[in-house]
Amino acid sequence: MTIVTLAASVLLLSEVLCESFKSNASLPCTLEDNVTCYQYTGFKVDKLVCNVSDKGQVCEQLCNSGNCSLSCNASKCKQNCLAGRCGNMECNSPNCYQRCVRGNCKMQCNGKNCQQRCDTGVCDITCPAGSEICIQICNKGMCKMQCPIGVKICKQHCSYGNCIMLCNAKQCKRTCRDSMCSYSSDNKITAMQVIDSCNYGAKNEFCYQDCISGNCLITNSKLINTDYKEISQVCNGENCNLICKDKMKCGQICIGGNCKRITCSAEDCFQECISGACEMECTSTKRCLQVCRGGYCSMTCPSAQTSSCEQVCAGGSCKIRCDAMNCNPPKCIEGSCNYIRNRPPESGLVRDCLGQQREACRQVCTSIEGCNMFCNPGVFHPTCKQTCDDGYCNQKCTAREGCYQNCAGSKCELMDCNSEFCVQACNGGQCGRMVCSSRQCTQLCVGFGCEMICTKDVLTCSQSCNTGIGRCKYTCLAKKCTLTMQ
Repeated sequence: MTIVTLAASVLLLSEVLCESFKSNASLPCTLEDNVTCYQYTGFKVDKLVCNVSDKGQVCEQLCNSGNCSLSCNASKCKQNCLAGRCGNMECNSPNCYQRCVRGNCKMQCNGKNCQQRCDTGVCDITCPAGSEICIQICNKGMCKMQCPIGVKICKQHCSYGNCIMLCNAKQCKRTCRDSMCSYSSDNKITAMQVIDSCNYGAKNEFCYQDCISGNCLITNSKLINTDYKEISQVCNGENCNLICKDKMKCGQICIGGNCKRITCSAEDCFQECISGACEMECTSTKRCLQVCRGGYCSMTCPSAQTSSCEQVCAGGSCKIRCDAMNCNPPKCIEGSCNYIRNRPPESGLVRDCLGQQREACRQVCTSIEGCNMFCNPGVFHPTCKQTCDDGYCNQKCTAREGCYQNCAGSKCELMDCNSEFCVQACNGGQCGRMVCSSRQCTQLCVGFGCEMICTKDVLTCSQSCNTGIGRCKYTCLAKKCTLTMQ
C-alpha cells in the first residue's frame, strides 16, 4: 500500500506506477522487472511506447479487447492481440513479433527479424529493405505481406484463407493450402465467391455460416422457406452481411472488420464486433445485444416492443439509440459513448426517495434504467444515501449533514456534492466522476475507472484506489490532499 499526502495536484495513477521503468510509456507497464515491461490491457484503448537503450530490454503488450498500438525501440518487441484492433505496431527492434488471435492487426517492421502470426482475422505486415527474414503465418482470414528489394528471406504460409504476397526479396518462399493466394505485385487479393448459404449445413434446426476470409451474405429471402430457428454467422475476414427475420435467434461474430450493417428482428439478436466499427439495427421482441471490442460501433433499437436493448463497448466511441422498453446505458469501458434514449410512456428513471431511515432519504436503485437523486437542505432529509445496484446512477446533493453514494453493481455516473461531508464508495461497480465542494470528501475506489475532483473550498480530500483493477484520476485543489494506492 502506498499513501501520498500532497498539496493541490492533478494526478493520473499510471504516472506513479511507472516511474522506475526505463521507458517513455504513454500508459504504464502492468508488470515489470529489470529487463521487461509488460502491458496487459483489458477492455481499453491503450498505447505503449518503449524507448529502451539498454541491451536485453524487452517490451511486450497483451491486448484483450479495445484498440491498441505499440511503438517499440527495445531490443525485443512483442504484441499479442487476443481480441480487438491492433492496427498500429511500429517496431524498430532487431526482433519483432506480433500475434493476432482474433482481430485486425497491422505491423510496420523495421527490424532484422520480423514475424506475424494471424490465427483468425485480417493481418498485414510490411518489412524494410534491411530485414534478414520476414515471416507471416496466416491460419485463417485475410492476410497480406510486402517484402521490397533488400530483404534477404521472405516467407508466407497460408493454410486456410485468402492471402497476397508482394515479394521482391532475395528469396521468396510460400505455401498455400486450402486457400486462395496471389503472388503478383500487380494483382489485388482475388475476391472469393460470395457465400450466401449455411456452408456448414443444418443441425438441430441450426444454421452455421463460416466465412473463412469474408465476403459472406445471409438474407431473409434465403431463409424464409427453411426450418432454421437459429442463425449464426462468423466472419473471419471482411465484407459480411446478415439480415435475419422471424427466427428464434440470430447472431454474428465479426472478427476482421468492415462488416455491413446487421438487421435483425428475431426473438434474440446478438453481435460481437472484434475489430470495431460495426452497425446493428435490432427490432427484436425480446433482446438485442451488441458487444463491441474494438470501439466505434453504433446500435439502434427503434421499437418500443423490444424488451431489452444493451451495448457493451470496450474500445470506446460507440453510439446507441434506444426506444425499447428497457435500455441499459452503454457499458463504455474506455473513453466516452453517445447514448440517446427515447422512453416509452410507461418507462422512466427512478427519482424519488424509496424510504426514510434515521432522518435520511434513502434510494436503492434496481432499475435497469438507472436512478437520479436530488437532495436539497430540507428539514426532513438532513442526509441522503443512494445505492446503485443496476443501471446508471446520478446524485446531486446539498443536504445539510452529509451525502453517500454506493456503487455496488453498476455504474455511478456522477456524484455532485456540496454538504458537510461526502462519501462515494465504489465496491464492485464502475464509478464515474465525483465532484466535491464539501468540507470533507472521500472516494473509496475498489472497482474500475474512478475520477475525483475536489474544489478549493474543500478542507480534506481523500481518494483510495485499487490500482490493480483500473486507472483512477485525482484532481485536488483542497487544502489537504491524501491519495492511497493499494
